[in-house]
Amino acid sequence: MKIVYLIGNGFDINLGLKTRFRHFYDYYLEQNSPTETIKEFKEALAKNKDIEQWADLELVLGEYAEHFSKATALDFRDLLIDIQDNLARYINLQKTEFNLSEEDRNKINEDLFFPNKYLNEREKRDFYEFKKRYDLGNYVADIITFNYTDTFEKIYEYENEKKQIGTHTYSNSRFANTLNSVEHIHGTTESNMILGVNDILQLNNEELRKDKRILRCIVKPEMNKNAGTLRDDRCLRLIAEADLICIFGMSLGETDTVWWQAINNRLVNSSATLIVFSVNAGTPARRDFLKEDDKDEIKDTLLSYNNFSNEQEADILKRIFVGLNTNMFGISTIQQKKDVA
Repeated sequence: MKIVYLIGNGFDINLGLKTRFRHFYDYYLEQNSPTETIKEFKEALAKNKDIEQWADLELVLGEYAEHFSKATALDFRDLLIDIQDNLARYINLQKTEFNLSEEDRNKINEDLFFPNKYLNEREKRDFYEFKKRYDLGNYVADIITFNYTDTFEKIYEYENEKKQIGTHTYSNSRFANTLNSVEHIHGTTESNMILGVNDILQLNNEELRKDKRILRCIVKPEMNKNAGTLRDDRCLRLIAEADLICIFGMSLGETDTVWWQAINNRLVNSSATLIVFSVNAGTPARRDFLKEDDKDEIKDTLLSYNNFSNEQEADILKRIFVGLNTNMFGISTIQQKKDVA
């Protein structure tokens, strides 16, 4: 079975890192503003109370482009560079060490290859109908992380080569569970760092949409293309070949539309299955009917990125599961250094 994970900032938050947008927001507003353009943007940012997710910031940057012209395009680029450099410095302050107990190590290894254990009993039963066709074979996991950090590599002690991290047994035979690759689709704080919009339509400025210098620093698919690493091609191929896709810690925001469409295309063109892990801390455990509303909203958001017939949508929905407020990837032995911002 080929398993592909899309890992977002919720993974780092789950581990205790201060990487929410609001954490960076407080840090950024306190930093020196080298130009009047950057100072004015910070003033506008301070007045905007609606930004909660990184995707919100990316959309705001696309909207803020309306304040510039062809003559001041490079001022907009300087603003983007300033945000990127400050974000890199802030992320690098979030130092975390992992000294995992054997219990935690066993748990995270099992989580990676058996995410279905966090579904409810009915969902587990339905998921089993999909999974049983793959039990007589190896499990291979590939990770597409949207984070700039290396926390995933640290936890799994992954060093850029295939790593067997367990086995599973079926019909008296033992099969390997292998972590195959980790792709940083948005780069790292040291290389090819990407922050921006999904396409030029999210850039609210007709003049800047024609400026290659701007497209290269804010349109994410264009930035990946120009990075020349082919990581975007590799990641799209992983999704196109996946049997099981898992989304963890991501908001399904518009600035990553290309990835939600790729997942939808895989679901409609195959028998692949999807599990979305999400958090809604405001839903009491005694009100399961509210959880179902939350799950429907997540499914509807994902499917809204493509145009499906009613029959296609009905078929896909049978193969989408949502795990809410689970302990997926939760561990107990985390040590944060004293220099955390």
